[in-house]
Amino acid sequence: MRFMSYDWWHSGDVDDVEPIDEYWKHIDAIEKYLPTEVRRLLGKEFTLHDGVVSGLSLDVDSQVAKLSVLGFDGRLEASLVYEIEYSEVARLELVPRQAEEPEIEWPTEGSLGQIGYDEFDLVSEGQLEHRILFTSGAELVVHFGRFSFQAQT
Repeated sequence: MRFMSYDWWHSGDVDDVEPIDEYWKHIDAIEKYLPTEVRRLLGKEFTLHDGVVSGLSLDVDSQVAKLSVLGFDGRLEASLVYEIEYSEVARLELVPRQAEEPEIEWPTEGSLGQIGYDEFDLVSEGQLEHRILFTSGAELVVHFGRFSFQAQT
């Protein structure tokens, strides 16, 4: 994660919103390069925060990855199921928590755990990156060219 790192999250300093503020400044700077659906997911109506991955697949031939998340609306009040599709996938990687990073004390029961934070960024012209940080400390990294999602109750 570039802004909302595991170390920052684990520090427990909830008053330190600098990484979040810096991320939103960055998003403002690159917004014109972000697809409409990415901007929609970043809006106040939706959030992946506290969601749990219920499915992840990659079709190598078509370069399409699909991510299913059981989550909430932007206010964390209503349950939503997110179906995210990444097209023109150039990279999909699950990066485990580094051994020197202390484990956050949330039950993960051998899974990735809940989604803590996610970040979008530009990789190169026509390629974006979506990073998702989980309570287990693992990160999912996807480099893609196109993005779409649906959120349903």
